Amino acid sequence: MENIIVRIPGKIYAKAFQEGWLNSLGLYVFLCKSHSGKAYYFKANAKTKMLKNLADAHKISLTAFMKHIKTLKENGLLSFSKYEMKLAKNSELFRIKKKRVFVPANINSFKEIKFFLQTIPILSNIVSQEKAVKRIQHYNYQKEQSKKASGNIKVKGYKSLDRYEKNGGKMKFNSNIQLSVSKMGELIERTNKNTITKYKKFLKEKGIIKVFNEKVKLLNHKISFNQFIELKKYNVIDNRSYFYRGMVYHCTPSNIQIGYRSLPTL
Repeated sequence: MENIIVRIPGKIYAKAFQEGWLNSLGLYVFLCKSHSGKAYYFKANAKTKMLKNLADAHKISLTAFMKHIKTLKENGLLSFSKYEMKLAKNSELFRIKKKRVFVPANINSFKEIKFFLQTIPILSNIVSQEKAVKRIQHYNYQKEQSKKASGNIKVKGYKSLDRYEKNGGKMKFNSNIQLSVSKMGELIERTNKNTITKYKKFLKEKGIIKVFNEKVKLLNHKISFNQFIELKKYNVIDNRSYFYRGMVYHCTPSNIQIGYRSLPTL
């Protein structure tokens, strides 16, 4: 397995996500990573045998493999000729320069690739938050500069700042990039918290995101678990609070930093 980065057009990823064939797209990435070339050759009338051998080699059932191959063929990512199965080249996929999704070099197995493709909406949300913070920081800087210039409208970016404020743009912001588990689930269309936590753990292990959890202590003295239940029962503390070793903490959203800089917003 080669440690290479595979690029996918954002438009194709969005289509796969909306139509529910992300696993098939994952197979395309997997085939790109597991083969140095873009074509798989076979002898005349040996197409089925080649596909079976390929499915066995990648430990995927033939039924699932054939289903993915059919989907990829229908969406122009794969084609067949008399003697070869050909994967689409970058020159064919990127005729128009659009936003791209990058699958990192350290994500190689079929399972890891599928996991990563599912998490793209989470990463895109983090990037969007970062861009919003930088934009507001930039406008705040412009505002300070315009004040120093005593109303001189020739200050660089003055017009864009004026337009932003007239359209109701806010100048105050939270510089922390936050994403709660519930929001993550909403983005990747999952409801099970254990499943969402697995995705989060996967991204952390691969070094794609860094998570900083801030514990806020609600009580300075220890209590029993039964007392904690009573406090929740009578709404003294809300459901975002949790009990750990005799202390009650407030569950704040995780502050997240993205470590994989090549990923664009979709």
